Amino acid sequence: MHKNGLKGGKRIKLIQLVRDSLFTAFLTLFVLSFSACASKPIVKIQTQEVFIPVKCNLELPPKPQENGSFESHKALSKYYLEVEQIAKDCTQ
Repeated sequence: MHKNGLKGGKRIKLIQLVRDSLFTAFLTLFVLSFSACASKPIVKIQTQEVFIPVKCNLELPPKPQENGSFESHKALSKYYLEVEQIAKDCTQ
């Protein structure tokens, strides 16, 4: 018997078993280390402008009456210009 209590043949088989186990563990870790990198998904970030509706608190002026005269047409054109300006103020 040897110092550690194992005969020559059993000792060699134990060493081979430990060596094979270490090799298998190393090979498994090696393969897993590369497979972990390959499975990560590619993420693309896209930014998109989103419009949020905002309530406009401006009030429209009273609409003038049209009676067919030049003055009533002039008052209507001023009214439409005011309404257009109010719409522009609300959207900007």
